Amino acid sequence: MAKQLNICCSVASPNTFTQTLRLIASGKVQVEPLVTHVLPLESAEKAFEIQQEVPQSE
Repeated sequence: MAKQLNICCSVASPNTFTQTLRLIASGKVQVEPLVTHVLPLESAEKAFEIQQEVPQSE
């Protein structure tokens, strides 16, 4: 038996998360180009370090 935990969050406009998930599930939105890293929970500190290294768009 394997254990798995997915942590998802959104900082988008209110009440858009469900619609966004539907668009992704339908294939209308391709998310693969948006995912830059996949890390285990034990690497949470590293994830925040990586996030700080990436220049934010203006």
